[in-house]
Amino acid sequence: MENQKIGEKLFWSVFRNKYLNKIIFKRSDFKLNAYTYYEMNNVEWIINNKHFSLLREKVMRNDRNLNFLIRFFINPIFAFFKDDYEFYYNLFGNYGNNKYISKLTLSDLEFYSRMNDNVALLKILIDKSKDYINLELFYKFICIGAINSSIYLYNNFFKDYLINNQPKSTNELWYETIGYSSEFNPKFKYWKKGFYIELWNNTNRCSSKLKSKFDYRKYFFNKHGIYFKKVEFYVNFISKSIPPFSKHLNNTSEIELRMTRFNNPIIFDLSIHKQKLKHLIVYCKTILLLLLSVNQTELNYSKDDIIEMEQLNQWEIQFSKSELNTEVSSFSYKNEKVKRLFKMMLPFCGNRIVEDDYKVKDEPLEKDSFLFYQTKYNGEMDEFSKKEFLPISFGFYNYRHINNHFNCQRFFKNPFEFSMNDRNDRIIPFFKDAIKDHLDPSIERYFKHYKVNLINVAVIINDFEILQMVYNQLYNNNKSFEKDEFFLFETCYNDKLDTRIFDFIIYKIPERSRLNILNVIDRYYNLANHFKNNYPIDYKNSILHYELNLKSRLLPNFYIIKFLLENYKDFVDNLNQIQIRLPEFIYCHVYNAFKIRPLLTYKNSDGVEVEIKPTQYTLIDFNIFRGEVASQLNWVMNNRIQDIKDGTLQITYDKILLTQYLRNNIEETILNDINNSYYQQEGVTPTILNDLLDEIAKRGDIITIEFIIDQFKNNKPFLNHIISTNYTISKSFSSTYYQTDFYNYLDNKS
Repeated sequence: MENQKIGEKLFWSVFRNKYLNKIIFKRSDFKLNAYTYYEMNNVEWIINNKHFSLLREKVMRNDRNLNFLIRFFINPIFAFFKDDYEFYYNLFGNYGNNKYISKLTLSDLEFYSRMNDNVALLKILIDKSKDYINLELFYKFICIGAINSSIYLYNNFFKDYLINNQPKSTNELWYETIGYSSEFNPKFKYWKKGFYIELWNNTNRCSSKLKSKFDYRKYFFNKHGIYFKKVEFYVNFISKSIPPFSKHLNNTSEIELRMTRFNNPIIFDLSIHKQKLKHLIVYCKTILLLLLSVNQTELNYSKDDIIEMEQLNQWEIQFSKSELNTEVSSFSYKNEKVKRLFKMMLPFCGNRIVEDDYKVKDEPLEKDSFLFYQTKYNGEMDEFSKKEFLPISFGFYNYRHINNHFNCQRFFKNPFEFSMNDRNDRIIPFFKDAIKDHLDPSIERYFKHYKVNLINVAVIINDFEILQMVYNQLYNNNKSFEKDEFFLFETCYNDKLDTRIFDFIIYKIPERSRLNILNVIDRYYNLANHFKNNYPIDYKNSILHYELNLKSRLLPNFYIIKFLLENYKDFVDNLNQIQIRLPEFIYCHVYNAFKIRPLLTYKNSDGVEVEIKPTQYTLIDFNIFRGEVASQLNWVMNNRIQDIKDGTLQITYDKILLTQYLRNNIEETILNDINNSYYQQEGVTPTILNDLLDEIAKRGDIITIEFIIDQFKNNKPFLNHIISTNYTISKSFSSTYYQTDFYNYLDNKS
């Protein structure tokens, strides 16, 4: 809240400075995605661009041009303003009659306050209906993990009840809202990227004989970090003594209790090695709270493996931000802190297979965290571990696995997934063992790995020294790789490749591959330039074998276009080649709009620079973002206006109208068409104005719409399209239904 006030003070100090105001808020020459302060009225746009301070300022001063039509999700507002009671007081006070805001019910306010742990919104809910507050609501907020709101409800409404009725009241709260599990409960609906997703699965929730008055399954959420907050809330506010875990409490439950291999409840349903380090520390803190608050006689663990809270807090500070955001599997096996954290988690952890973020298999998979620990930290890999993980992931050499793994993965993934930080202890010994076996005549050829696989792996991990080691020992200074072995190397190129590796490889690969190299690396701008600048002869030869296909390769990677645009004269030297090889060159140039000269030329037979005359072309239209075409058309109008005049660019008039409006030229464009002659033509319908009208409406641009209405006052079909006597407001302006000033203006015109 304090930061918010500082931000607002800074905003107004800049806004009231005449010089800075003129610089910042000056009218843009092309206003696509550029709005004046007045035009920044679309709440959805404000939300998507995270201009929350702007939204607050407009709400507080009751801006009547705000458009509350939110097609997707209003939730970000409630997620951001969590403690700003004044904001919500003015939002519902100033816009309570707004056609969108007025649709929000008490249930909606409860939902958004609960999902976002929004105390300020909860207070608004209580202001509107004090009868809404009951024990059931309190349980819902705890269940979902809305801890700040739960603390508010506890201190103001339920503290006396829980104190006067304990231990029954406190035990009931524990079993109904927290329990000994961080799993999802049956038929639990959870929020993911704006959507509700249902999950069905067994649960470890220790159910008591107490029956809740509401279906907890719709609200219960114990996932990982939230579970820690709930346990911490219980210990700090409800009771210092957590009800001990007891298997017999689950006997009356219809839900089967799932246990770990240590015969403990699965408190954390996850794969430890896939978690970020910062989360692992939080999980260990949770375990510590559960163990220290009571005498847990039925939980199996070694006290020597438990890390004290002071130590956990100290480690959390000692780790860097980068380390805290790193997956546990990426750390070296010699990192004792991570190892201890991992080991502390093991007795209370299991996991199941989850597919596609929401399909959950019933089959539990408790073994992988244990097997991972056993393999990475103890160096033990039994048959069970080999079924779960590939030996090479940990840097363990096994000649029976190497070829199968490489052929299946096709090098899209680092094969040393769990050992990249153990280069000297695991990766280099792996290569040495592989080289030794390859040179061992006693091992049958069938079981030997391909030499080129080792070369490719060295390239994938971008390790020049290892590449040299493999080459020197396996290729005996042979100048080139065997042709039949070079089937995978081309997939290893990328813009992060050590150029020493590229230089080392280029004259050792077969000639046919070297001639094809530009087709592989053209999309990697830095690598392509390195090739051109350091190998001019090979670059020219590669151009002769280059297959140019701009249109099909345009969208996946823009760098290919950048390299070609900067070096297009390397690929064509006469008009015939241009017509054959660059038919869509202007088309791609327009879309990318790189800052090179818009006039593309070539030397004719007399050595004179002549402009490339493109064939007819169109602009890219994704049918989702109107601005994509307007942005490209603006570039054409600035740089190649003749393409529009002579018909080289195929463009419809509605796109020209929209673009001219964004260029601040709409009045001139319409006035130049004397007596609306264009709009009187047969086949030209009022819908040609739709994109233009929608953009005007979005901005609340009353001045421009007034001008257009005046220009079409003698053109009844077009005028009716703007102002419909049957529906009061034209469908083109349906969005203004939630925009007070603009709506009132059009309503008065009808």
